Amino acid sequence: MPGSTHLEWADIADFTPGYFSVGEWLMPSNGSQEMKDCRPDPGGGLRASIKPTSFSTSGLPSTSKVVGIFSRGGITVQAGIADASDRYIAVYDSADNKVKIYRWNETLTSAPTSWTLIKSHAAPASTATPNPVIFDTFVDSTFAAHVVWTLAHVSSEDGLWSLQFSYQAGQGASANDDIPSGAATYSVTQRKAGFCTGVAVQDDRLITAIGGRVSTLWWNASQNITSWPAANNLPVQASRQGSTVMGIAAFAPGDLLIGTRFSAWTMIQGAITDPIVRTMSDARPITHIQKMPFTTNGLSFISQKVGVCLTGNGEQFTDLSKQIDPSTWVNNSNCGDVGAGDTVYVGDWLFAAHGLIYDDRTQGWHRSSVLTGSKDHFHSWADLSYRQVFAATGGTSFSLYVFDVSSTSRWNTYTWKSASFHHPTGRQIRIREIQVFCKTYDSSSTVAVTVNGSTFTQSPSSAGRQQLDFYLDEVGEVLDVQVVPTSGSSGVEAPSIEVVRVGTRSQHQLR
Repeated sequence: MPGSTHLEWADIADFTPGYFSVGEWLMPSNGSQEMKDCRPDPGGGLRASIKPTSFSTSGLPSTSKVVGIFSRGGITVQAGIADASDRYIAVYDSADNKVKIYRWNETLTSAPTSWTLIKSHAAPASTATPNPVIFDTFVDSTFAAHVVWTLAHVSSEDGLWSLQFSYQAGQGASANDDIPSGAATYSVTQRKAGFCTGVAVQDDRLITAIGGRVSTLWWNASQNITSWPAANNLPVQASRQGSTVMGIAAFAPGDLLIGTRFSAWTMIQGAITDPIVRTMSDARPITHIQKMPFTTNGLSFISQKVGVCLTGNGEQFTDLSKQIDPSTWVNNSNCGDVGAGDTVYVGDWLFAAHGLIYDDRTQGWHRSSVLTGSKDHFHSWADLSYRQVFAATGGTSFSLYVFDVSSTSRWNTYTWKSASFHHPTGRQIRIREIQVFCKTYDSSSTVAVTVNGSTFTQSPSSAGRQQLDFYLDEVGEVLDVQVVPTSGSSGVEAPSIEVVRVGTRSQHQLR
């Protein structure tokens, strides 16, 4: 074994800075150029992240792209002995230029095998790319449940729509609003006509944004989805350019936070029937139509060419994604709509577009392989009842996935790539040895290390804590280290890493 006392050692044990895409020179020494399907442990080290399960796309047209997604969990099944989910997908089908709403109803006594079309909306006069579809739920005074969604497609059916459920015999709405009956158990109704860009529920009312260049908030009578009085409206920033409402968030005690295309945020306080309207900041506009979920530190949203932001009042903002290339956060036609994507929050994780996942505990980003690349990801929904994220990839022939944040199933392989190494003297850098301290979970795992295009692989002979020594001789002006741990079976977690040690020395003077 060659001696190593002459080498200069760099230990990487703290991986918490996470994934960087702003540039290999714009990251700390323990930052990562790649962190795919793994995430830093808060106490140090690197571990495989949660492995999602794929979800059926049967019945969904191959010519369609997802423009909205929704999951209503914790719904009692007909037999009344278990809970299930009621799932929805909004797609734009280029074959006939229509937005279509599909349902996967797990609350029936017989499990579904295919998505069911519940509404095919009218096509616009010309081929158009629709805006994102935003879903929500509403329960009226009879305890009847409704799923509602927005449509902004420049068509005759633009507006706020609802699906109203029927109930089993002997289980009326006043008895239990979560027990739907069999096959033809719903009616689809347009509740408010117009270019509809947002919806929220507050104070037993649906509050929705109608209008293009100037948006007006409309609301129904309290707990009555059928009654929309003509006086129940409030224009928002009517004299400001870029004031189209792009997001509505309702929170206690009686506030509405309104995000606009590029005008200032608006805070509406008190009863909607007698509000106090305050103009806030335009430093971080919401830019695109999206749902703004709550996190433990405020509401999250994506601002175009800025990234993922948090706010509690529309006046002060926290930028969460400064380490991500700002060009990531632009409109991309691959998603099928003109949105920048969704953010959703479950447990300690904030899922953003492009398969990016932020961990509150480490305050760093990592990525999911199934939501990146050619099938880029834009739309997700957090099902808080089951602590799940329901996500769709972009483009046609898309895939659906469920991430269970409490799952013990983890990826059997992942990829980590270090920041760049260069020698402080200005000479070339020479990497002679890499030590990987890891824990394997089966006896047939492998760990592959790649430097300068050369890959070296070791196969530990047993499960448990390991020190793997890789001897190499790679020279360059700048070098980085990639590590790919893989277990021996798809059902076994990939080896976790405690420390990566890189032994270097200087080489020839460059100039």
